[in-house]
Amino acid sequence: MTVMISDRSGATLASMSADDTRAARGAEAFLDHFDLRPRGRDRQSLEAIGEAFSRLPYENLSKLLRKHRGGDGYDEQRRSPLEVVEEHLALGAGGTCFALSRLFAAVLARLGYRS
Repeated sequence: MTVMISDRSGATLASMSADDTRAARGAEAFLDHFDLRPRGRDRQSLEAIGEAFSRLPYENLSKLLRKHRGGDGYDEQRRSPLEVVEEHLALGAGGTCFALSRLFAAVLARLGYRS
């Protein structure tokens, strides 16, 4: 499934798959939560993103809780960047290195960095 993605002003950015859409929404949720409004790809903006990102804890308890909630039907899929942010907001959770790296890459991509 492909959807159109728009920025905060409503301008179309691109068409993306459902996974890419959740990544972009996760990036937007991250930027909104930490009140980041980078104006460009400069060192100051990148440092602010890194500082905010460092507030997300590395942990694997959320993975165990997810497995417990899923029971026998547990899905081994990794959490999307959107799920990482939503669980951080709701529970103070963070993620494993893969989940956090995926979120960080989504934030950088949203701001025009190549990662």
